[in-house]
Amino acid sequence: MVHVGNDGVLDGSGASALDLQGRGNESGIQITAINSAGALFTTYSNSDGVYELDLPPGLYNVSVDRHLYLGSTRLRVVVPTNGSVSIPSVTLLAGDVTGDGAINIFDLAFIAGQYGFDVPPANPDADLNGDGTVNIFDIALAAGNYTETAPVSWP
Repeated sequence: MVHVGNDGVLDGSGASALDLQGRGNESGIQITAINSAGALFTTYSNSDGVYELDLPPGLYNVSVDRHLYLGSTRLRVVVPTNGSVSIPSVTLLAGDVTGDGAINIFDLAFIAGQYGFDVPPANPDADLNGDGTVNIFDIALAAGNYTETAPVSWP
């Protein structure tokens, strides 16, 4: 990566890579960093959950989010001048198909309504693990996270 001026790097590789519960492909996780002045910086993870974000030095709140998953926020991340910072990995919990920030009966009912069908014709939002079929594994993912709400704890 080419760095601009004194910029630092938010490095999401190795032990800092992100994880989507129940999936082997971690692509498409949106990583958003907001500094104390309110400037917004965004990137997306690759299939391994790896990301890199070139940022001016400073203090940031970093959020991660992806459709069908509960998002998470890490507060007060310090990005150094001409250096990099890695923050711990976080696993985003599967099952928020309604996008309301909670995994509840509405999510389970949506998945159950598509149960037994391949995608398509089933709605792809019900296929949480992305295996092309809405089955017990999708229901189990959501049911295992029943009553969980965003933001997910980020160690």
